[in-house]
Amino acid sequence: MEYPYYPGCTLKTTGKKDEEAALEVAKLLGFELKELPTWTCCGVVYNLTSDVMADHLSATRTLIRAQEMGRELNTNKLVTLCSMCYNVLKQVNLMYKNNPDKLYNVNLFMDTEEDYLGNIEIIHFLEVLYRDIGPEKIKEKVKTPLKNLKVDPYYGCMLLRPKSIAFDSQDSPHVMGDILSALGAKVIENPMTVECCGAHQIITNKEAVLDCVQRIVTISQSKGADVIVTPCPLCQYNLTTAQKSLFEKGKINQKIPVIYLSELLRISLTENNENYLKDYMFIKDKLEDRGGL
Repeated sequence: MEYPYYPGCTLKTTGKKDEEAALEVAKLLGFELKELPTWTCCGVVYNLTSDVMADHLSATRTLIRAQEMGRELNTNKLVTLCSMCYNVLKQVNLMYKNNPDKLYNVNLFMDTEEDYLGNIEIIHFLEVLYRDIGPEKIKEKVKTPLKNLKVDPYYGCMLLRPKSIAFDSQDSPHVMGDILSALGAKVIENPMTVECCGAHQIITNKEAVLDCVQRIVTISQSKGADVIVTPCPLCQYNLTTAQKSLFEKGKINQKIPVIYLSELLRISLTENNENYLKDYMFIKDKLEDRGGL
């Protein structure tokens, strides 16, 4: 199975590890993410102003590129890895589906592009893993069980808000936990799993981000988590960098590693992964201590 894939800017810069791991995981599970031949930034944030067409043009061009590749691959799906890209593309797409006049107008405006028909389905990598592959098949492919590794699945706010774009329960999400359980990990429950990490406030109001991250990490520590796992590049960045500041200020007594879900999947699904595990000694040590290796 081949899926058109939109990486977005972050996956080519600070989120490279997420993309590298996800592309390998896809092959290990028998599908392929085919990057759109040309793409632009999604716009980063969905503009809620009802009459601003210009802010949606970048996302619209991406939808058209997906439409073009979809004809080649015989699919109407477009896969994203980045939570922010997923949020923006899905909301823009829903706007066109719910407002035919806006779709008509944007097609008139973008007269050098083919018309967007509004039939693309935006899905996140997590949805492919859960719905198209399934936890049971993933479990069958495990080469390195994450035996007794205590993981805290952290969604952040962009995947499940607003409700119109959510693919999992906003109150009690389980998709990521089910996948992690299939790898043999022990999933802990953290009530902060869908709370915001502070997002783009890291640029303008770092203290707000530190407050958010402190609440998330404090509960994670109290639950005994060995690692926080997230599918979101911005969450991974904020949780990692903010913990450093919090630790230096004495607001937390230890730091919890934060890695991408794709990285943990790669560790678990890869055979003879000693070289790869060198970059994740904290996981290797935990697994060895608990008989997982």
